[in-house]
Amino acid sequence: MYLLNITDNHGELDFKAALQLGNNPRAVRCSPDGSAVLVCNALDFNVVAFSLQDGRELGRVAVTKCPLDESLLLGKKLFYTALPPMTSRGWISCSSCHPDGDADGRTWQQPEGLRNTQPMNGLASTHPLHWSADRDEVHDFEHTIRGKLMQGRGLLQGTLPEALAEPIAGRSTALDALAAYTNSHSFTLSPYAKQGLTEAAKRGQLIFHSEKTGCATCHTGPLYSDSQPAPPDQLRLHNVGTGNDDPSELMGPRYDTPTLLGIYRSAPYLHHGHAATLHDVLTTANPKDQHGKTSQLTPSEINDLVEFLKALPFEQPEPAPADGQPDLVTPP
Repeated sequence: MYLLNITDNHGELDFKAALQLGNNPRAVRCSPDGSAVLVCNALDFNVVAFSLQDGRELGRVAVTKCPLDESLLLGKKLFYTALPPMTSRGWISCSSCHPDGDADGRTWQQPEGLRNTQPMNGLASTHPLHWSADRDEVHDFEHTIRGKLMQGRGLLQGTLPEALAEPIAGRSTALDALAAYTNSHSFTLSPYAKQGLTEAAKRGQLIFHSEKTGCATCHTGPLYSDSQPAPPDQLRLHNVGTGNDDPSELMGPRYDTPTLLGIYRSAPYLHHGHAATLHDVLTTANPKDQHGKTSQLTPSEINDLVEFLKALPFEQPEPAPADGQPDLVTPP
């Protein structure tokens, strides 16, 4: 963080000082008398005061105790930093696209094609990862850290095995900590089901599980997903008719089934983000009934189905395992 003076009416800037901030600075305020700037370092759990005259640290105060164990705290610090070894240019962190583990509501041009950001809730139980299922453990995001996106030197010493190859868990304390934090995000109940399912949602639930739509064929089990860890040639990937929509796509047209839990908060939808709403997913984005059979549904049935999807989860699914490893849920 830099202190700058505006030296004239044309907005000329004069450098005064560089402030060395702490971990995950979240808020900045000037003191009432204008003599200091206060910075809240969220992952140091303190507020630090700096002089606005010369950048000197004036003091610091702890605001709370750390509620995280040592591993989760390290992992969260790595998740939120844009400094080496996570990146080389200081411009991006894991949290840039996944603020507080949530989705950022955007679709990004990734090296493999357009990719809509997914929330991380329930990540420990929904392996493999990515729309293209090209990560079978969270530790494989070392490839992302070292790759074109983040361009960091990474957290693992030595040669990095290919993704989906031999496991790399246990080879780096820092990478284990990042995986533990990333896997720690749980589901929260939908605000659309605070009083249970509405009558419309109950009708939509019947439509969702009916043979005439086939929604539950892939979105099955307590996590509403048939995604399961498996060898690369046995992964459950599906072509829902969207793979050819993006000329930059390098890995489609078959994709991993995302969980529907919490889908009310993760618009836009589909791997390329072309569906702005859940209604679009079921109608304009599914013209050939490859993503469930929905063309025969009436407008009221579509609305009921949307109400059910918005209500997920209306009850807590099976919890993720305490060790943060994939929970091999067998669909009923």
